[in-house]
Amino acid sequence: MTECYEHTARIQSFGYKRNHQIKNYQGLFELVDAGNKFEIWSLQIRERYRNKGYGTRMLTEFISQFSFEKPLVLYVHKTNEIAIRLYEKVGFKIIGECEFAPYAYEMQYFNRKETT
Repeated sequence: MTECYEHTARIQSFGYKRNHQIKNYQGLFELVDAGNKFEIWSLQIRERYRNKGYGTRMLTEFISQFSFEKPLVLYVHKTNEIAIRLYEKVGFKIIGECEFAPYAYEMQYFNRKETT
């Protein structure tokens, strides 16, 4: 389950647990209200849980529970092919280079129903 564990006016921190009995999170990320869009920052999966579907489940569950009135974006290093495939699988598409980090792509979430 993906749950918010910390909230400020602009940033919400989320963690993912495969069930409520587990004390530690398998994955974490922050959702930042950047004014004209929401940005996912610092998405990470604990090393021993990588390549087991936790990232996919965490993002899919989060997106299904959240109502976005503005675009949802994230930034990924251009050489991080594993992360890019994960984000594409969930419904993100590369929309260009990151304006503040030319070594990274900006990816935006598109509802799968809108893109088919």
